[in-house]
Amino acid sequence: MNDISTSNFGLLIAYAIPGFIVVWALQGWWPGVSVNAAALPSLLAFLNSTVAAIAAGMAVSAVRFVLVDSFHHATGLRRPAWNGRAVQANLDAINTAVQQFYRHYQFHSNTLVALAVALVLYRLDASVGIGWLDAGWLLLILVFWVGARNNLARYYEYLTSILTPSEILMTNGMHHDVPAPQATNGMHPEKPKPEESKPASDGAKREQTQEGAKPAAATTS
Repeated sequence: MNDISTSNFGLLIAYAIPGFIVVWALQGWWPGVSVNAAALPSLLAFLNSTVAAIAAGMAVSAVRFVLVDSFHHATGLRRPAWNGRAVQANLDAINTAVQQFYRHYQFHSNTLVALAVALVLYRLDASVGIGWLDAGWLLLILVFWVGARNNLARYYEYLTSILTPSEILMTNGMHHDVPAPQATNGMHPEKPKPEESKPASDGAKREQTQEGAKPAAATTS
């Protein structure tokens, strides 16, 4: 039951809450959309608003994946690469990392996207100039940005720590337990030189001369 509650909480903060922010911002632009409980005439209207919030949260998550994730990866946060065997062997640990870090990253990053959408819609409909409210809104977006980056970095670090070195793939396609060929400054390793024959001694030369003379003497006889 604890696992189910944790999973539901993660999905709630990752999609539903950012979606409600977008639906709230769209109230003046989309007739029939409302998150005000006093304005809901029936349970069906509440369900419609909930479904709209979930749909908006999924849309916000797609925007986050394209923009925020790409920016984080382009500015130093690199997603660890691992093979399918490593994932199967560490499913429980990876699920823990998702619930503790990645769901919170989704909440912070999806919420900052939702807040940015709400700020744009507010400025398009506002009759006053830019003031302290806009500054506070931008500061809130910045806080969520820092929180999102921190959670994503901790998520990647946790994944790297639970995978053994042999399970993490290197960028050159080789495993850590397979040593890469060492460079030799552009030179091929030298082949072993054949052993040089030593000059025969005088005694060996005389023995070779006598052995060669024996067949010749046998022929003349």
